[in-house]
Amino acid sequence: HEVFVPGVNRFVRAEDAMCSALLFKVGMNPSVALASWRAEDPSGHDEVYCIEVEDTHCFFAGDILVKNCQDLSAQEWQLIRTWYEAAGAIIVSGDPHQSIYHWRGADASIFFDPAIQDDHRKYLSQSYRVPRLVRDLALRWMKENLSKHADFEYKPRPDDGALGMFRATTSWPDEIVRFVKRILDKTNDTIMIAASCGYMLKKAIHELRSEGIPFGNRWRRKRGDWNPLKPSGNGRATHHRLATFHELVRGRRQVTFSDINGILGLLRTEATLKHGSKAFFKELSGEAGKSLVLLSDVQNAFTPEAWAEIQSTLGEDDTGSAFCSWVREHGITKSAQTLEYVTEVARNYGFDALLDEPRLTLGTIHSYKGAEADHVILFPDLSQAGDRAFNGSPHIDEDDHDGVVRTFYVGMTRARKSLSVCDPNSRMFVDIPLTASSS
Repeated sequence: HEVFVPGVNRFVRAEDAMCSALLFKVGMNPSVALASWRAEDPSGHDEVYCIEVEDTHCFFAGDILVKNCQDLSAQEWQLIRTWYEAAGAIIVSGDPHQSIYHWRGADASIFFDPAIQDDHRKYLSQSYRVPRLVRDLALRWMKENLSKHADFEYKPRPDDGALGMFRATTSWPDEIVRFVKRILDKTNDTIMIAASCGYMLKKAIHELRSEGIPFGNRWRRKRGDWNPLKPSGNGRATHHRLATFHELVRGRRQVTFSDINGILGLLRTEATLKHGSKAFFKELSGEAGKSLVLLSDVQNAFTPEAWAEIQSTLGEDDTGSAFCSWVREHGITKSAQTLEYVTEVARNYGFDALLDEPRLTLGTIHSYKGAEADHVILFPDLSQAGDRAFNGSPHIDEDDHDGVVRTFYVGMTRARKSLSVCDPNSRMFVDIPLTASSS
């Protein structure tokens, strides 16, 4: 959550620090700078590490708050320290237990920089997310597995929470799907499915789509497979067009030529639309795209039989199930899979579910930094590289090993109410005992 700190007038995300510093020199906003830099380097490989730190200057006054400073590299920390004289003060915040970007040079040891005086350190000892049982498990996990562990206690929020096991794996997520459906049907709670690697979520994605369950990941919008109902600014996404179509035929919404062009694009012409209707609205969507269309003009685009069928679906039920069936039956072939999913979502959860932020999120643990959910479902599986780092012997790189430990700590501590750990899918996994060892 964003917080306001009196006197702080500049926020710097740790992962943006180098790029921001580079482009402060020409007066660019950090977020604009970052977007500009990445646009110039489509490969995604940041060249910013080539900057000479001593040549980078900060030309703004006021205090700086650096968030998630456990993600800073030693060079980035050195750079931020050079801003001190220009800034009134620098406040860094973060959690060394959540330092999970070792592979990009992140160095949580900056928390222990001797240049920072003890009376300038503030320990945040109260969690407002994690319940007691989850807190106890997460701290025990860190203490038993970190090669370099520094004890740090914090208070959980005043709720025990719950721990559980799912007899489900990345290949057989059926029990997870049943749990998700029960929570969505009976509560307003949020759910998070998390794995250490994206490929481990493929089967879960398939099952969720098959069951018509809305899901997404607002922290990783670019992952289309994680965001089948991603918000569409231009309204061209299939789920937006379906919802608009339903509102139109129920007389609840006025639409533009651009809206109608999008709706007709979902449908086959044969036995549905009058000849030339698609071409007519496509042309007008360019010239007068934002102009409103009369319902009578929309009706004239359809054959009388098709329009009568659409109207008949509206009186059969309030859920829109019959309407969805009609759209799927008359949809174009290339949109068949997408239409099947979005119409099932609308049937099961209503048309609002096509536009609202899903209460179920799915993604990697790394994508969930800073996120939370009422119920977290965690896959314990590791990639081959992760397994070598965590379970390899006799030569284990401590930094790589601890990076895996902290990654799963982050996964556990996303939970507000319950944490459930699944069965492993192979011999490459981390063992997370839900109860303390008797020894």
